[in-house]
Amino acid sequence: MYRPPSLESQGFVHLSRPDQVEATADRFYAGRADLLLLSVDPSGLDLRWEEGEPGELFPHVYEALPLASVTAVKAFRR
Repeated sequence: MYRPPSLESQGFVHLSRPDQVEATADRFYAGRADLLLLSVDPSGLDLRWEEGEPGELFPHVYEALPLASVTAVKAFRR
C-alpha cells in the first residue's frame, strides 16, 4: 500500500490525468530529476473527480493506494 503524506493531511492521494502530469510536475516538483510516473488502474478504488485548479478536475483516491493498482512505473522525463 502507498500512503503519501497527503492521505493523512488531506484525506486522499493526489493523481493526475495524463494530460495534467507535466503541469502538475512543473507546479509542485520543478527542478526534480528523480520523479517516477505511475500508471494506475482505478478499478475498485474510491476515486473521486474534484476541482484542484479552478475549473479543472483531478482524480483523488480516498484510501491508501494498493500497489496492485499500479500497472506501470517509469522515470518521468519532461
